[in-house]
Amino acid sequence: MFHAETQPQDASLPAALLLAAYAAGATEPSFSTKPSQGPPQAPGRNVPGTHLEEMERAIRSGQFQKIGSVLIARQGKLVYEAYFDGDADTLRDTRSATQSITDILIGIAIDDKKLSGVDARILALLPDHAKRLQNPDPRKDKITVEDFLTMSSPLECDDWNDASRGNEERMYLVEDWAQFVLDLPIRGRLQLGDHPEPPPYGRYFSYCTGGGFTLSEVLQKATGNTHGSVRTRTIVWTAWRYRRRVDIFAPAHPDDRGRIAPNQS
Repeated sequence: MFHAETQPQDASLPAALLLAAYAAGATEPSFSTKPSQGPPQAPGRNVPGTHLEEMERAIRSGQFQKIGSVLIARQGKLVYEAYFDGDADTLRDTRSATQSITDILIGIAIDDKKLSGVDARILALLPDHAKRLQNPDPRKDKITVEDFLTMSSPLECDDWNDASRGNEERMYLVEDWAQFVLDLPIRGRLQLGDHPEPPPYGRYFSYCTGGGFTLSEVLQKATGNTHGSVRTRTIVWTAWRYRRRVDIFAPAHPDDRGRIAPNQS
């Protein structure tokens, strides 16, 4: 396994991989518990040290940019660890990587019978937001949990398009993020008369951070808990045990954006 962690401005989270292993019931890998303060660890058996040295030079020279850390695990053991921005205890702006945590919690909510399934309709789950809905459209009534999980809702929301109405940078400027998302108009065609090719898997994908955030509102309504619930703390604590601190990027309310740190007592 190879993981390169970018600096705070980019989405990155080795814990996301660890959480997947945790959810699958994998055994705990034997990572070192001592932060790497000095030079990178010496490569383990069958790890090409020359290539790693070349990689380090490329990162330090700026040829590879925005790399915060690189870790390589082989057969459950950490064989290489290097930090180029801070150290192992430096908090990272994990941003979109925490959407994987939201996805895990959605699955847990379904397993716990708190949600009926991925076909549950968003507006039915968020009636208070539905009452204040702008740009009403029958297609909005059909938006499901799966649409936001797969980032394929019909809303005009595209973080990779600076001109998009639903671009995340616009969302951050308003108080109610979920309402911002649900108020978005339906996505149109790029040009008059444009007929895009049907998507290969039946869905039109566009990266929409706001949809992931809205799922956190769904979780709160369905379970009665915020992202700081016992389930979330269990997952976060599991990541913490591997010396990774997790920022919950999708808070339940815009005024609850602090990091969720596990209770160490």
